[in-house]
Amino acid sequence: MIRLVEPEDIDAVVRLQASAFNFPVDGSKADQVRRNIEHDRGEWLVFTLDGQPVGSLHVRRDQMRMGKSILLKGDVGDVAVDSSRQGQGLGTHLLQEAHAWMRDNGFDLARLGGLFRFYSRFGYVRFFRRYVDFTVGKLASAGASKVREGQIPIEEKWANAIRPFDPELDKREFLNLREEFFKDYLASPVFSDTEVLGPGPLFWVVRDHGRLLGYLRGSERETEASEFEARIQIGEVAFRRECPEVFQALIAKAYNDAFEKNIPRMTARLPFDSTLVALLSKMPIRFHFVETYGGLAGNMMQIVNLRSLLEKMIPELEDRLRNVFPFSWKGTLEIGIEKDRVGLLIDNGTIRVQDPSNPEMRISLNEYDLLKLILGLGAFEELQESGSNLKPLPRNLLNALFPRRKTYSGLWG
Repeated sequence: MIRLVEPEDIDAVVRLQASAFNFPVDGSKADQVRRNIEHDRGEWLVFTLDGQPVGSLHVRRDQMRMGKSILLKGDVGDVAVDSSRQGQGLGTHLLQEAHAWMRDNGFDLARLGGLFRFYSRFGYVRFFRRYVDFTVGKLASAGASKVREGQIPIEEKWANAIRPFDPELDKREFLNLREEFFKDYLASPVFSDTEVLGPGPLFWVVRDHGRLLGYLRGSERETEASEFEARIQIGEVAFRRECPEVFQALIAKAYNDAFEKNIPRMTARLPFDSTLVALLSKMPIRFHFVETYGGLAGNMMQIVNLRSLLEKMIPELEDRLRNVFPFSWKGTLEIGIEKDRVGLLIDNGTIRVQDPSNPEMRISLNEYDLLKLILGLGAFEELQESGSNLKPLPRNLLNALFPRRKTYSGLWG
């Protein structure tokens, strides 16, 4: 059986993690794992046989803002099986039980990184990541000459306004700005007001005349963690929309810091928003937006519970129908993927989820395409194969329900 970790399970789970990931059970790594489990015990699961812990994993809970709706995603990691009992199919049972537990506990989506050939057996589909890659200090061609791309000038007003985050002075305005900025993007995090916030090497704010106008949060490592996690990684940048130059100043400061430390690149999880692209394009900075898929291993996602997902999406879907689709229409739209089908009863602009039965409209999608539609990463009208045989009414309905939207790039990849 699988269940949440209890205090009395923590020693056993630490031993399982140490065995699976080859670190000493009495060292600093084990101490950190123990602290992680104690802090997030409601996110750790233990798998037992005959009352004995034989496997464990972490399912991080991420609430994703989807316009007027909120979805729950489980980020699966730290999958561990007792090394002395490997080869007995326990890893398969552990994941099957974990996904059943997620389905029963309100999760809509799941994500993990791993081997495609292994995790595809559990319903995961290969999914891409998006990030921005900044090249720092490149030797660039300028006609017949070569020039070193160096520090970016920052207007004195903004250079003097950037300073480290101060919890006492900045927290309230920081939380308000964060909420206001990220609500414009699908799949952005639902932030917690109880989050512990403290100063850090890459946590800066911009203040002018006593008002907080923007901030940047990031991290700096000794080495690169992956292609999308450079030594300097920007996790969040937000600014008041009437002050776009604040965004440019914060990016320039991060770039200049990297240049001074001879760090050749930095990466950022910025929303894929044409406004931000336009601001970056006005800066003397080398960057490219990356959409990347893993090779043998990489990012994977799946829909855990299609019915729950669509039920939670109702406020957003109804909002999209408003002023777009005729409210007088009443009927049932069936949406199906290979492993599940759900009906949407649409009645004068309201939507209710029901079991599919003699629907007026029916659409079947592969799971990858439906994930893109849900996350706003593509529009239904872009799926030519799926919509080519539809009559105008169902096509227009699906175009209204699933447009391309501005999307945050962090939680799903």
